[in-house]
Amino acid sequence: WVSHPKSPLITDDKANVRPAGPVLTFGGKKYRLAQDCSERYGAAVNAFEITTLSEVEYTEGVRQVLLQGTGSGWNSCGMHHLQIYNKHEGYLCAVSDGYEKIKLDL
Repeated sequence: WVSHPKSPLITDDKANVRPAGPVLTFGGKKYRLAQDCSERYGAAVNAFEITTLSEVEYTEGVRQVLLQGTGSGWNSCGMHHLQIYNKHEGYLCAVSDGYEKIKLDL
């Protein structure tokens, strides 16, 4: 393992720095996934298109929100991971996790 010369890519930016899964390849493009923690932990999963990647260079495009909290149920408060598998041609499998706050009456 060798650290990339552009590492760390981002510092002091709670909306874009925390990883949210492996690099996603879709439609011939690659995307870096990141949690949006600007308002609270794991509020959303964002994607950044990787536009340049070499041994010395890295650039990425504008943030796009992929997943976010729905306001109710298992992902009411947020989403913080996404992984998509190419099982075989024409078949994708996606795995994600979200969270909700619950009150325990003990």
